[in-house]
Amino acid sequence: MKNKFIFLIFILLTACVPQVEMPTENPSLEIPYESLNKEFSIFAPKAENINEIIVLKITATRNNMIFRPDYQNKIFIYTKGEWIEVFHTPPECKKDNISLAPGESSEFSLYPAVPDLEEATLLRVYLFGYIAENGEASGRRVGAYTDVVIKP
Repeated sequence: MKNKFIFLIFILLTACVPQVEMPTENPSLEIPYESLNKEFSIFAPKAENINEIIVLKITATRNNMIFRPDYQNKIFIYTKGEWIEVFHTPPECKKDNISLAPGESSEFSLYPAVPDLEEATLLRVYLFGYIAENGEASGRRVGAYTDVVIKP
């Protein structure tokens, strides 16, 4: 009886999670995928409604980092077997670069301009920054990404 109850709970929980088409390839970027998510990380909510602002938490992990106010973001949705770049309207505009030491965090909000969706869709957000040397941005550009499932 206990096993049946646990199985029923599992079925109910997985039924509530939107199912999305998973990509077989990544969008084309100027930074190799092997180097992403090494110098900083991005935490995003698991699922958002399409008309909501998405708040990301950015945390430096290994080195001091410098980011432009827009984090040089690129946003893609995965639909019908292909990546489509979308743009966003920033709900707020920061004027100065953002500096983070290892362990420090910052937030970045975005409101993606996605086309009308009929089903849950994968949104992949890339942010880019520079490793800091002597308080200045070095020439070493690094990036990270996170996935957010958006629902119509």
